[in-house]
Amino acid sequence: MLHVGMASNSDWVVPATRDERRFLVLDVADNRIGDRQYFTAIVEQMKAGGLAGLIYDMLQRDISEFEVRDIPDTEALDDQKRLSLDSLDRWLIAVLERGFVWRSRYGVSVFSEWHEFVTTELLNRSYQQWCDDSRFSRPMPREQLGRRLVDIYQPVRPRGGQVIGEVESARPSVTDPDQLVARMNRAPGYQFGTPGRGARPLCRSARCDRRLGLQPMTGPVRAGMGGGAGWSGWSPAKPLTVLEVRAARALKKFSRGAVTVVHPSSLARRLPEVFSALTTLTTLTINDLEKNLP
Repeated sequence: MLHVGMASNSDWVVPATRDERRFLVLDVADNRIGDRQYFTAIVEQMKAGGLAGLIYDMLQRDISEFEVRDIPDTEALDDQKRLSLDSLDRWLIAVLERGFVWRSRYGVSVFSEWHEFVTTELLNRSYQQWCDDSRFSRPMPREQLGRRLVDIYQPVRPRGGQVIGEVESARPSVTDPDQLVARMNRAPGYQFGTPGRGARPLCRSARCDRRLGLQPMTGPVRAGMGGGAGWSGWSPAKPLTVLEVRAARALKKFSRGAVTVVHPSSLARRLPEVFSALTTLTTLTINDLEKNLP
């Protein structure tokens, strides 16, 4: 077995998977950068008996209850997991966060809205568009996209003409936006779910959480969106509003060292309880929260 310790200034350091258990990743404070006096004093102290003292302390330390295989789950490791995602997972997260699938070249409003059902053709075009924008020179094939989506969302084929994209070119005289939309009868696709009114469509399912390495959502599924809970069924979890997402991230910062830190999606679903607990334990106010919104 090889044990390796390394330091890096790069954002992406290790190829961490969603169930990573090999790497301990830490973010080191940068407040001592260039402070030669500080590090010189450490070196001198180690030469003057500090090394022997360190060894003594380590030998006296009781590690009988220590389990070397329990790798700490740090925020730095979570960052490595996100940076290690392949292009399909990064594209999917981008789509869910921005709230639309396809960026229209003509400003057609139908593409700026979130739809419960999205065709496979439109999803594939969206993925290719995202790869071009992100300069991914080797996008994954359409078959791989299908295998990835079927592991997360329910494949369906509804009746009627479904949007598969927009026309490649149009005459300047065309004024009807519907003439710029390409449709196909009974086009296959996937059920992504319906966001609530005024909500940003982060329509994530339990399978999506598991695939992307996020903390699973538990509890009952939103009424009217299918059966099942936990890992069962295809039902999407309740979508989060922009305010909920931002507030969850801010609360995550405030809660370090005070309460258990969970993923923003799980935290946001319990915002009333969290606000009540925090206002009891601390002097957190709404103004304090707004100042710390990302």
